[in-house]
Order: sequence, then structure tokens, then C-alpha cells
Amino acid sequence: MEERAMKTNLRFLALSAAILSMFTACQREELEQNQKPEALTHSVTFVAGAPETKTTVDVSDDETAQFAWTTDDKNRISVYENGEAAQTKECGLADGVMTIKATFKGSTAPENASYVAVVNSSNDGQIMSAAAYDEYADILVSKAVNSFDGENGVLLQFKREVAIAKMTLKGLDVGEVVNHITVSSTADISGNYGIEGWTSTQTSLDIYSALAKGQAEGYSIVANNDGNAVVWFTCIPQDAATLTVKVEAADGDTYTKEFGRAITLTRGDVKGFG
Repeated sequence: MEERAMKTNLRFLALSAAILSMFTACQREELEQNQKPEALTHSVTFVAGAPETKTTVDVSDDETAQFAWTTDDKNRISVYENGEAAQTKECGLADGVMTIKATFKGSTAPENASYVAVVNSSNDGQIMSAAAYDEYADILVSKAVNSFDGENGVLLQFKREVAIAKMTLKGLDVGEVVNHITVSSTADISGNYGIEGWTSTQTSLDIYSALAKGQAEGYSIVANNDGNAVVWFTCIPQDAATLTVKVEAADGDTYTKEFGRAITLTRGDVKGFG
């Protein structure tokens, strides 16, 4: 009788083990079926460090534009794989070189994948700066690349899509504070930029002082003893366009001037004018 009970227990254990195995297999199959394809990702590393790829400008000698990446640029970069934006990105800056690790949908990169990176997306609503243009208005786009080294990363080569202007306002009251400037053109001068180029373009752009935008601390343009003040901005390149400048001062004064001559502002170049 004990032998019969032992055989029964062994059969019960074997049956339980079989049921448990079948249950585990069903759970695994169900998990695999329920796993969404978008949960699978792959990462690609990009590097940028050549002088033409940088975003801030130093023209302290009034002749040579020297560009450099800044830590704030980490939040301004968007990376695309075949036109699809990265789900996440991690950026690092060391010794003038920007490294970007971007994560995309899919377990592996698509065959013949193409990668493009864009820095910033709009040049309207610029904030005045003491010595240069608004970094958020500097539009750069990388050359499309379709091959990469998994160890060293994809080398990004950027080009600047905006022209950079250093404009001197004249005829202001001494010590007058400038709050808002509108630059209008006979051509498109501002807009949004994506991987396919300029969109939502306008024939005017707005430039503000930081204080006029409600920031607790920031830079305001103040006319010097000659009644002059320097304002930086970036714009869509201009080809023999006529500009009109409207200046609104903190004391309520408004100045408007239409340029007597057409002006050309070239993509990637820095040009000063009065």
C-alpha cells in the first residue's frame, strides 16, 4: 500500500511539474506577445568638435568670429534617424568636443539609416545679449550621415543656417534703455527650422531685452554718450533686402528707420552695420 501511495505521489509531482512548465511557457509567450515593438531601442553616439560646428561667437577684435560649444547647448540639440526624433539623448562637453548619445526606436538601426542633428529651432523672439547674439537663435544643421563607427561615434559636421548681424543704433538719447526692437525686411527674415528647412517664415523678427521679458536679471541695451547702442541678432540670410528697424525704449520713446540701401547678410557670416 505504501508503494502504491509513493507511485501516486510521484505521478502527482510529475504532473505538477508538467503543469508548472506549461504555465511558465505560456507566461513567457504572453510576455513576448505583449512586448511592444517601441519598447525595443538602440543607441548611436555622435561627436562634434570642428570650429564650424560651434554655437557661441566671440568677435572682440571686431574682425574674427570664434565659435565655441557651451554646456547649455546640450539642451538645444535634436537628433533624427530617418526623420524620426530620438526618444532620449545624453550630451557631454569636454575639451571643446560635444558628444551626443541618442536612443531611437527599434532593437537595431534600420538598414541604410540616415542621421541628422539640428541645433535650435527658431530665430524669432530673440533676447538681447551684451556681447553677442541670442544662442537660442543660432540655427545649425548637420550634414546627413549614413554610416557610423560603433566605437568612436558618428562625426557630425554642422553648417550655420542663419546670418549674424551686429547692428549699431544711432540717434538715441544718452543713457536711453532699449526694451524691444522689431526688424522688418522685404524678404523672409525669421521662422522655424527643421530637418527639411525653414518653415513658418515671417518678414519681421523681434528682439527683446532680458528685463523687458520679465527676467529678474538680464542685459538691457543702453545708449552710450554718443547716443549709440549695439544690438546683435541672427536672421534668415538676406539678399539685397531692405530693412526697417523699430526701436521701443523703456521711457516710451519709439524710433523707426528704413534703410536707404539694400543689404545682403550671408549665411554663416558676421556682418556689422549702422
